[in-house]
Amino acid sequence: VSVLASALEVSPSDLVRHPDMPELETRADEREVFTMPGSNPALKYERVSGRFSASNVSGIIIDIAAGYTSTLAKHEGEELVYVIEGTLNILVGDKDIILNAGETAHCPASTLHQFSTPSSCGAKVLWVGTLRLFD
Repeated sequence: VSVLASALEVSPSDLVRHPDMPELETRADEREVFTMPGSNPALKYERVSGRFSASNVSGIIIDIAAGYTSTLAKHEGEELVYVIEGTLNILVGDKDIILNAGETAHCPASTLHQFSTPSSCGAKVLWVGTLRLFD
């Protein structure tokens, strides 16, 4: 490789494919706030999960405006929600759950579920789930 690199006047490392380095951490001051295509603008997201091929979970911080209600959903896997600030209402099957800052809910995502915020305040939550959100 070094002979070929010398003949081409490049570094040997330029001729060897390096696997992408995993991103194992995110930094608060470097995370981009985004919306998802087709999603309600009342929801703003920050990716907090790392980037590596063997990952089985996605993690995002969701900033949810006051008075928002999601559609009913169900899918494979599971979800865990931690309320950072505000109040989050979650309907899981026929169970209504009200979470305030510092509280959590963990449920099978195969059960019909929905979340909402009261009209008086929004919420900021950490959502972690097995639903693959990112490549």
